[in-house]
Amino acid sequence: MKLQHTDPKRWNVTLKRTQLDTLMSAAKWIVEGQNGKIPKIARARLKRILEGYSEECDRLYSASNKASMLEKLDEKEGIARQEE
Repeated sequence: MKLQHTDPKRWNVTLKRTQLDTLMSAAKWIVEGQNGKIPKIARARLKRILEGYSEECDRLYSASNKASMLEKLDEKEGIARQEE
């Protein structure tokens, strides 16, 4: 899974086909009344997807937080940082 923050209200999510299939199967199971148990393999795949989502959120937050701190430091020091 890959997350990209494109603007304040939009995120791009890139999933493998199996990840999307797993998410859609879980959503269908919920919508259809949760009949039966989720197979162990499906539960394991969902767990990996959720872990990947958490890792991507942490990565984005860390990158965003780092950029924000650099901007504040530059403003404080009166430095205009140039894009690479």
